[in-house]
Amino acid sequence: METAKVNGLSPYECLQFVFETLPTLGEDDDLGTLLPWRWKDTLP
Repeated sequence: METAKVNGLSPYECLQFVFETLPTLGEDDDLGTLLPWRWKDTLP
């Protein structure tokens, strides 16, 4: 949550993104895509 805050993101939105995206990832997908600094630019 602190990482989300440091990156200017809402902790709630961060958790929501992770919990919605995690089940859709395959075995070979990179979990690093769930890190806030990787996806913060894609948020509206």
